[in-house]
Amino acid sequence: STAAQSLPPDPELYCERGKLFLLFSTRDSGEQDFLEAVRISEGRCGEAILLLAVLREQSSKDHFVAEQLYTQAIELAEEPVRTLATFSRGVLRFKMRIFCGAICDFSSTIQAGDPGPLAHYNRGLCY
Repeated sequence: STAAQSLPPDPELYCERGKLFLLFSTRDSGEQDFLEAVRISEGRCGEAILLLAVLREQSSKDHFVAEQLYTQAIELAEEPVRTLATFSRGVLRFKMRIFCGAICDFSSTIQAGDPGPLAHYNRGLCY
């Protein structure tokens, strides 16, 4: 019991609990857990950052903040989270009418592997 108490908190556990809160429609609690995961990991929990970006975009609080969070997730996350963050940022940039940035993001998604037809379609829309 003493050994367990001395372990530092695990940001991944907060991230997973946040996803459960979202699943059960308790958005604010989920967002708080993602923020805690980012805090504990000193900003290195790419998945939590990605999920915060999605929440910011969905709530339309600030698309520029969401874009910055997607960029941070891309820089920090490992695959497949990185590719998902890149694709999501491309969709957001398309909505923001930043077509050159969106094209770059969709192209990066396509180069990363098998994105399916949606990345190709979205890139075509940008042109």
